[in-house]
Amino acid sequence: MYMELLWIIYWLFLLLSFLFSIFITWKYHRKTGIVQFLLTIVIPIWAFCLTVATNWVGSGTNELIHIFKLAINGSISAIGILIGYVLLISLFFYHIFLFITLRKK
Repeated sequence: MYMELLWIIYWLFLLLSFLFSIFITWKYHRKTGIVQFLLTIVIPIWAFCLTVATNWVGSGTNELIHIFKLAINGSISAIGILIGYVLLISLFFYHIFLFITLRKK
């Protein structure tokens, strides 16, 4: 049950990030919205391709733990994915803050 909740939160975050980036780009014409939009699409695809390429299927762990293990072992691609996720989360919270401050004006 714990893993299902984690995946629900993960996919809900990606969906909200995707929709919010479109809204920020369309409504406020911010270039950071385009960056968030591209990261929302590229990072999960890159993560999936990395996990499939490193024989993750059938290993008994989930995709996120597998990426963390690869990053700990020094995989540049896995470290790039984790940095991408941190940037995506940072942009998401930045846009929420931006939306709240611009809405008050």
